[in-house]
Amino acid sequence: MHECELNYPGKMSAVIGTSIDKIQSICDSVDCQIANINSDSQIVISGSEESIDLASKSLKNIGAKVIPLSVSGAFHSKLMSEAKNKLTDIINISRFNEVSYPIVSNFNAKPNRSIEAIKHALIEQIDNPVQWSKSIKSLSKLSSEFLEIGPKKVLSNIIKKIDDSLTITTYNSIENL
Repeated sequence: MHECELNYPGKMSAVIGTSIDKIQSICDSVDCQIANINSDSQIVISGSEESIDLASKSLKNIGAKVIPLSVSGAFHSKLMSEAKNKLTDIINISRFNEVSYPIVSNFNAKPNRSIEAIKHALIEQIDNPVQWSKSIKSLSKLSSEFLEIGPKKVLSNIIKKIDDSLTITTYNSIENL
């Protein structure tokens, strides 16, 4: 992925305040992609610097709020496609154990125990949108309790927008854990 960042510079922006259909239409017109569907109200776009600048301008013109993200590349877009070959090679020589619990992939938001399906999803998530909202809805059928381990509550806040009935515990430091 780092090689893709260097060979195909790009960026990402969060979009708030307009429908996914309008975002998709604008992305199609300037050759960028939807990279993350975080919730009904927050979508992330990804692409070349030029395409994201053009999309951002068009989105702002229709009243959307566009927030540039501090990332080093155009993740979950076609600009990362070349990384799939190397990741496929690594996955193919890696040993995967049978899973005890279903794995919900952000690629397709489906719970799965099949090693082949899990491998496929790991590879496909490189240049396809993160289906975060669908993943949380899928996970919520398995459990209503979630843990977020990290310095901030970014994911907890998004999860609450998806389903405010879920219980989320956040650990933001070793001491807190």
